[in-house]
Amino acid sequence: FLSVRQNLEIPFRLSERDPDQGEIERMARRFGLDRELDKKPRHLSVGQRQRVAIMRALILRPALILADEPTAAIDQVRAKQIAMEFRTLALDSGSTIAAHCDSAM
Repeated sequence: FLSVRQNLEIPFRLSERDPDQGEIERMARRFGLDRELDKKPRHLSVGQRQRVAIMRALILRPALILADEPTAAIDQVRAKQIAMEFRTLALDSGSTIAAHCDSAM
C-alpha cells in the first residue's frame, strides 16, 4: 500500500534517521526504478516489486546481507545487474554477502 519511495524510507525511519532522498533516488536509478518511485506495488511487475524489496534491504548498506534467491523473479539481464550491485555494495561498504541464487550471481 506504500509507494516505492515510501518503502525505501522505511529502513531510515526504523533506524530513527531522516530518509536520504538523494540515496533513495540514486539507488532507484541503479536498479532501473527511478521512474517508479511514486507508484504503488499494484502498478509494478513482480520483478519490479522484487527489486524494491532488494533495494529496501540494501539502502542502509548493512554489514551483512543474507539472501535466498534474490533474483528468482527477475529476468536474466536484470539479475546479472543486481548481482553486480551486490558485489559493488560489498566492495564499497565492506559488506559481507551470503546468497543462495541462480547462475546470475
